[in-house]
Amino acid sequence: MLIHQRASSKYHSGNLWTNACCSHPEPGETIEVAGQRKLFQEMGIRCHLTYSHKFLYETGLDNNLTEHEWDHVLIGKYDADPVCNPDEVKAWKYQSIEFLKSDAAKHPDRYTSWFKIILQQPELSSKLNS
Repeated sequence: MLIHQRASSKYHSGNLWTNACCSHPEPGETIEVAGQRKLFQEMGIRCHLTYSHKFLYETGLDNNLTEHEWDHVLIGKYDADPVCNPDEVKAWKYQSIEFLKSDAAKHPDRYTSWFKIILQQPELSSKLNS
């Protein structure tokens, strides 16, 4: 799985590791189109994305912020190195789901709150292993 470390200049969750990208759809934009747009803007990647599932979460963040969002999880296949936007991404790496689950359990402070939830979603493991 491709993950990235958020740029330190992000207004929340800077320097934390997370999923390949995050976004909010623009008016009239589908979830898939928003994901493709943002994946290219943040990671320089163009690939087909398939809708997996969604979940609702609410959590406190740094800088006295709270997120209360529907997260829609999309999955795509890409085997090359990304060309990251430095305003969004500090570093990137490919890791196995098994490693990420284990590392997030041992070191939860290294990962974004939503990514730790995503890693526990049964839909993710079943889609990635199919």
